[in-house]
Amino acid sequence: PLIDRRFGERFAARADTFAWIRSHTPANTVVEANPDAVAYFYGLYAERPALAIGGECDGYSGRTLDCYTLKQAMRPLFSGDAALQDFSEACRSLPLDLLVITDADQVWRTKDSWIHHYRPVYSSEFSAVFACRPQNFP
Repeated sequence: PLIDRRFGERFAARADTFAWIRSHTPANTVVEANPDAVAYFYGLYAERPALAIGGECDGYSGRTLDCYTLKQAMRPLFSGDAALQDFSEACRSLPLDLLVITDADQVWRTKDSWIHHYRPVYSSEFSAVFACRPQNFP
């Protein structure tokens, strides 16, 4: 069986990612993580608004159609199905500031995916943060 012996490092890296976001962005920065993943790390550490996260959007916002539409727009960026220009298009068309990609997202393992053509504003061995307006970050 495949046993992941690096859970602690991986989870610490995700907490560190959101700590970086909190220390480098204003409280109204819109941060999006994988819309289909369980939002443990976002919920525990983000302290920032999101577009559509996990089941929370559908279950608690009362805006089911908006959640569905946003998740449909965001999914390719995490699944590895996005074209190179899709990240820029999402930044233009949505009120989005930061996208958090982790090694659990398929795009992380997709050779020549869009994440290999953009420079993250923050990265670790297990996660990367991409900014819609990277010039706002040192």
